[in-house]
Amino acid sequence: PEAVLARCARVVTDNGEAPLDPPRRTALLGLADRLAAEGFRILDTATIAGAFVLTDSIGLGAIAAGGGSCGGAGGYSDIGPSTPVTVANDRGEVLTTTSLGQGKGDAAQCMFSFSFPVTEGQDRYVVSVGSRGQFTYTFGQLIAHGVQIRLGH
Repeated sequence: PEAVLARCARVVTDNGEAPLDPPRRTALLGLADRLAAEGFRILDTATIAGAFVLTDSIGLGAIAAGGGSCGGAGGYSDIGPSTPVTVANDRGEVLTTTSLGQGKGDAAQCMFSFSFPVTEGQDRYVVSVGSRGQFTYTFGQLIAHGVQIRLGH
């Protein structure tokens, strides 16, 4: 609870939104302690930023680029703004989905940004971009580093 409250500046009350001042913060921490004594946990939720970078450093035509936008070509033609990003737990249950954003770059490097919401509580979070493999993270790793995936040569 302390880590979550440390990132908060406002709270919603019965009377609307209000500043999260020291008395309210203390009251919320006390409530969290009482709930924890009953076996409850406060789960952190965050929006995780990700980047998928496609590289073609030797000029094999793996990236189609023009006007600052880009996408995969040839054997990488499945990589583009509509490529699905799936986040599942280690049991294969899908937690959330999104897609890659518009590619930005040139014929040597194309970067796609994406983001997704995630709530702690899973042992592992498995991120897959299209059919390009699975990448496993803990909640702490996602919070600290986001998702950074590179593909190409």
